[in-house]
Amino acid sequence: LSDRKAYGLYFAAPIYSYDNAMVGTVVERMNMDSIENIVKNVHPGKAGFAYLINSEGQKLFFPEAYKRDETLEIDSQNIGVTYIDRGENQHVAAFYRIKNYEQADTQWYLVVEEPITEAFEVMTQLRNYTIVVVLSSICILFILSIIMSQAIAGPIKKLVEETKFAAEGGLRQDIEISSNDELGTLA
Repeated sequence: LSDRKAYGLYFAAPIYSYDNAMVGTVVERMNMDSIENIVKNVHPGKAGFAYLINSEGQKLFFPEAYKRDETLEIDSQNIGVTYIDRGENQHVAAFYRIKNYEQADTQWYLVVEEPITEAFEVMTQLRNYTIVVVLSSICILFILSIIMSQAIAGPIKKLVEETKFAAEGGLRQDIEISSNDELGTLA
């Protein structure tokens, strides 16, 4: 039972009877190493991490690669998102209040942090894909509109030329327009 020689965190909750009289307390001890393993095994993205912070700014299980004195604005909210400058990278941090009882003076939060480039990578890829699809669609529609305008305007131009030729006195038997619509009938 080496667990008893390590630091621990105690959770306590009152037990109430049906008439709201406190009749006891349930106490649970959790080894700090267990909590640390849980928090340190949260890895959002490639460079993301998780840690615990209290309402007074104290941090537990904070990565050594970053400065511990950087503050996180929480404002006693239950849940939220904030942005933090970490050297060259800006991080997005999501925090969630860990439930405690009214008697507790200090509020603890679970914070999950990730560089903005990683956090919004899927959204950036989706934006780029959408731009490519829209630009491709515009190009295809432009090409189709040119083909369609040629298919419509070509026979009309030929019919106008032949009509001018006939007006000047030149007559031909057939105007060669291969079309089964009104233009073909007119030719």
